[in-house]
Amino acid sequence: SIFCISQTLCTFLSSVGFWAVHRYLLPQVTFLERFGISAYYSKAYLWPFCAALVCVILYFVLYSAAGEVFSGKLSKKIRRQLPYACFNSFVCAVLFRIAANDFGFLRMLGYAAGSAVGYHVADLLIWEGKKKMEDSDMPEAFRGLPGTLLYIGGLALAFYALAGRGGV
Repeated sequence: SIFCISQTLCTFLSSVGFWAVHRYLLPQVTFLERFGISAYYSKAYLWPFCAALVCVILYFVLYSAAGEVFSGKLSKKIRRQLPYACFNSFVCAVLFRIAANDFGFLRMLGYAAGSAVGYHVADLLIWEGKKKMEDSDMPEAFRGLPGTLLYIGGLALAFYALAGRGGV
């Protein structure tokens, strides 16, 4: 539950931060033109770096905020989950999708909130599925990672179909 909430918060806040960087900072980058790289390609080369930088800065901000707002064991649990949550928000490519589509502010907020809630639901479904698989009488060969990967693959197909991308 703490990881799901952390990832939801990281996905949403990193989306807002990267949108601002993409909209206002990257258009100002012209130093690569001296090396013969056009403005379009300089933005494309700097997207991953800026997205990673936004996630790292967000990690440190949330890490210090968790220590200030929460105390004791809860603060330690949140701080332990933050690296994974920030890394997942970078890997899930929400930031790159926002930059590639050049969303306006309201559309970016909606997309970021929808993505964050979607990842939260997916994390909860995976967690519940792992609990059910541990309690079931599944064959030994499918226990652990193989069963989890099959379950996640089935969930991915279901989400892909719900998104309206699979089919005729």
